[in-house]
Amino acid sequence: MGGKRRRRSRSRSPESGVSRRSFLAGGLLTGVGGLLAAGSGAFTQVRADRSLRVGTASDEAALVGLDVASAVDAGESQRLVTVENNAGVELTASVSLADPSRGSVSPAESTIAPGASVAVSVDVAADAPGGKNALAFEVRATDGRSVDVRATRCVDVRSLRRSLDDRTRNGNALFSLAYRLDGFENVASDGSERFEVAVRNLGPNRDDLPERTYTRSASEDVIRIPGSGTDGGAAGDEYEFELTVYDATGDVAIRRTLRDVADGADPADNDDLGGPDDLAVESLAVTDDSDPGTDQTRFAVDYEVSNVDRFREVRVTFDNAENDWSDATVASDAAPTGTVQYPEGGGTQGGTTGQTYEIVAEAINENGIATDSRTVADVADGDSPDSRN
Repeated sequence: MGGKRRRRSRSRSPESGVSRRSFLAGGLLTGVGGLLAAGSGAFTQVRADRSLRVGTASDEAALVGLDVASAVDAGESQRLVTVENNAGVELTASVSLADPSRGSVSPAESTIAPGASVAVSVDVAADAPGGKNALAFEVRATDGRSVDVRATRCVDVRSLRRSLDDRTRNGNALFSLAYRLDGFENVASDGSERFEVAVRNLGPNRDDLPERTYTRSASEDVIRIPGSGTDGGAAGDEYEFELTVYDATGDVAIRRTLRDVADGADPADNDDLGGPDDLAVESLAVTDDSDPGTDQTRFAVDYEVSNVDRFREVRVTFDNAENDWSDATVASDAAPTGTVQYPEGGGTQGGTTGQTYEIVAEAINENGIATDSRTVADVADGDSPDSRN
């Protein structure tokens, strides 16, 4: 029901366990195949010749050893797993992600001599879901004859998602940066892990402005840039936002750079900050009560939200494509259903009938993060859009 939903497809993180250092197969195989558990939810399937001796789980003489990274970072290229050949014969090893949309591995396939090992890297997609055991992958090692080992493992993903709202108007630059960190356990507790954004004006009008840095220790927040007032006369300037997440040791875990021209238009590559269990806009219905005869515009917007445990408000923006002086944003703290009026509090807006409005309803959580939205476009002519379909 109701409007075009803006949020992307959200995939739940796999719940398989992670074996940080695990050797595959153990004991003396008395059959040609077997399925071994290796950590919570992680399984290894082994096929070997009956006479082949394989070690225990902690024995370096085991067939194949896997040294899995403790965590990987979204948007970065890093080591995922080191595959070690202890089988005494040459093995062909392949590594693949369970969901290829979450990144790519290199090398995907390699030949490993007896006693040797190969490190496999993963380039994790910048928008890959973060969290515990969020990236699942499979390792297969075989000699094509007597040895065939398959293992499924998961690794934690640390991710940074951000959304920049460009609020520049009347020649003055203003931004709102919302961010969300996943997979960083200590951010919200002791501050040993933190988020930082350095803001630089690159000109051409106000490149005399000093660099400004904003630091937060929360896992999600909204930062006003500048902290107060606006950057006067900076409309049309290009801004650079350097986003950095520091881990518990003070090292850089993730660094991103975002550029935007202060023109009131949001960047096209803003991230979706919502997740499958977050506050969501389930329906949006717009009633157009405009009167073209008197040139008076009026809307009523009915909404329904779900997952309201962390609900703050529904924020509805009325964006007139032709006259921004008639734009408005109206908020409501009613849940799970509510109604918002344009203009706020009733009445009408003159001089805008026949003009197109984009009406966006955003679900805002307790920290000010927009986790979901729906959009309806309507010409202010007294005919309500078919927004319930």
